[in-house]
This record gives sequence, structure tokens and C-alpha cells, in this order.
Amino acid sequence: MIVKHCKLCTTGNLFASCKGCGIPVCKNCCRMELDGFGCVSAWPVYYCLNCAAKRFSNPDVLLRPPPK
Repeated sequence: MIVKHCKLCTTGNLFASCKGCGIPVCKNCCRMELDGFGCVSAWPVYYCLNCAAKRFSNPDVLLRPPPK
């Protein structure tokens, strides 16, 4: 079965798969982070809003101030 809609909001068109849990998400339900190593290698990765806030899924969350 091919999924064409976001698993979180069920209305948005599929944009990417979450790097943390693998669910398909739309542009409104995902967050882009840069992943890579060293100074010359970086590429975009996408997380669902749930995984974007979890430090076990997204190591970059530790670099951000806590949400208000």
C-alpha cells in the first residue's frame, strides 16, 4: 500500500519520511534539521513533530532552547 497523505494530520500531501520513526509527513507536520559530520558534509533530514522534540530521535534538540 502506497501512502500519499500525512500520517499525523491525514490531510497534507506526503513530503518526506521522518528520520526518527519513518512515518510519512507533510510540510506542515515536519521539521528540517541538518545532519552530517565535519565542516564540509551536511544534508537535510526531516523529523515528524514528535521526533523533532525527542533527544533520542533528534540529537540537535539539545542545541535549542526549550519551547515556551
